[in-house]
Amino acid sequence: MARTAGKTGQVWIDSTTPTESDAVLGVISWELDTKGDAVDATGMDNAGVKEFVAGLTEGTGSVEAYADGALDSDIAPGTSIKVSLLYADGDTDCWYGDAIVTGKKPTVEVSGAVKWSITFQFTGTIAYDTIPT
Repeated sequence: MARTAGKTGQVWIDSTTPTESDAVLGVISWELDTKGDAVDATGMDNAGVKEFVAGLTEGTGSVEAYADGALDSDIAPGTSIKVSLLYADGDTDCWYGDAIVTGKKPTVEVSGAVKWSITFQFTGTIAYDTIPT
């Protein structure tokens, strides 16, 4: 399998199903962190060996981008969004799901371009499949 450079990755965010026209401009990086609980189900009948069952799953994400004009007022903490995360431009598969914006952070420094970042908590299933339409 060939390796993929992240240089053409994309993030699409909208309040309805995001499409390429909802691409966040100037993305520097995006990150997705998914987790699943392993619930201890050990009983006295396990002869001293722990047993686990699958529990709850969750996911968080973040996007860092260069500011392209004013910060988008639609992307604010507490806002419900739909997110699609693509490895590369032209991909037909992506991670996607519903999320709540948990943080927004503009960064302004004298020696660099203005950047901003958002963090979000997924609510429900995080799918990796064909881009939803």
